[in-house]
Amino acid sequence: MANTKRSFMSRDLTFFNTSATFIAADNKLSHNVSPPLSLEVITADDPERTDDKLNRAINRLIPIALERRHGIRVIRHGHGKYTVQIDVEVPCGTTMESRD
Repeated sequence: MANTKRSFMSRDLTFFNTSATFIAADNKLSHNVSPPLSLEVITADDPERTDDKLNRAINRLIPIALERRHGIRVIRHGHGKYTVQIDVEVPCGTTMESRD
């Protein structure tokens, strides 16, 4: 596989990804990974592991939620599909469940 170099000629360009921001300035690329504020959890293919998958998603968001002084909401969208998100309307230190 060949290595490819790309140069950015413009200044102050911003590229957005779902969990990362790339900033190109002065022809240098910097990478700033911002933590996720929500995670999608799909359990339809393995319903026995629903609790485990949801707990892992919640545990991943707990430090960010505590830092922002918000809680976590788990939203069930249907069979085997959930969103786990940091929510300003949920008290800090609390996890709430709801249905879509």
